[in-house]
Amino acid sequence: MKKKLIIILLFFTAIVAAAVFTNPSKKDFQEKMEARMKEEYAEEISSPVFKDIAALGLSFVSKVIVDDCQRDEYYVCSICTVELPIGTYQYLGVFGTFIPLQEKDPIKDISTGTP
Repeated sequence: MKKKLIIILLFFTAIVAAAVFTNPSKKDFQEKMEARMKEEYAEEISSPVFKDIAALGLSFVSKVIVDDCQRDEYYVCSICTVELPIGTYQYLGVFGTFIPLQEKDPIKDISTGTP
């Protein structure tokens, strides 16, 4: 019984340590949002007609999202909150990734203008 408890505690300690060391930063959030936007607007960015305009819009929206991001640090995870005119969006940052805490996607909402 004592050996089983020690193994469980070691496993729990390893999970917590992994969460602490892989807690994503605000810069990681920025990179994730930029990559997500490039993925969503790949067609517009690759268009020779709209390439420069799309790139400018992408950089502007990316800057707004990151500048308006409030990051709450909880050591094993973080919560990034972005307040935009179309709504407030939150992401849980844990184990090197971001998980949306709402159903709506702000990147798609920005393109349609719907809250």
